[in-house]
Amino acid sequence: IHQDIEKERFMIKQKERKQNRLKMKHGDKSAVLKGLKGGLCDNYCGICCAVKYNMKDEDIIAALKELQKDTRISMGMCNAQFASAALDVLGIEPYTGSDKRTREMIAAKFSFFDENDLQD
Repeated sequence: IHQDIEKERFMIKQKERKQNRLKMKHGDKSAVLKGLKGGLCDNYCGICCAVKYNMKDEDIIAALKELQKDTRISMGMCNAQFASAALDVLGIEPYTGSDKRTREMIAAKFSFFDENDLQD
């Protein structure tokens, strides 16, 4: 019985994440904020959607700045790199570092991001 309850909780959580990613893809600010504060995959999607939809709200910026401290790796890069590039592209905080990948993301203005490639 305990395993069934855990499995059901997991399935519910997966469904919630899927629904939130769908909302992020459509520019829902509260979903993007939830993504920025969520798990690693959700962080990536949230960062990219914040840039795509040019979200400069105080709470979004605060969450991005918090992610600048995050060294967990997603898509071969750490959240800090993604967040720093996002803050630069959004015109909030110029990136002054020398990290090649971060500079490439800034130069590309996140054009590599295609929300249709994300798993629902």
